[in-house]
Amino acid sequence: MQVELELLGALRERFADRFRGGRGQVELPAGATIAELLEEIGLGRNARCAVTVDNQVVADRSRPLSPGAKVLIIAPVAGGRDEDSWSR
Repeated sequence: MQVELELLGALRERFADRFRGGRGQVELPAGATIAELLEEIGLGRNARCAVTVDNQVVADRSRPLSPGAKVLIIAPVAGGRDEDSWSR
């Protein structure tokens, strides 16, 4: 089965050679889970990222995917200024 994948944040850059523009199709066995998708693309089952499937946030990575599912993977975002820099 195929699922549609979109990567955001740093993941888009990390996988630019495989997923042009952060988007692509991934071939998986029927009944594959979100965890298996993460492994297939090279992130690993326990990757720190947020996942949505068909516009719904999914925390349970053992959830099976359906053919044609639209999966969005979002890298964690961090950064900014330390607290003291605002007063300078």
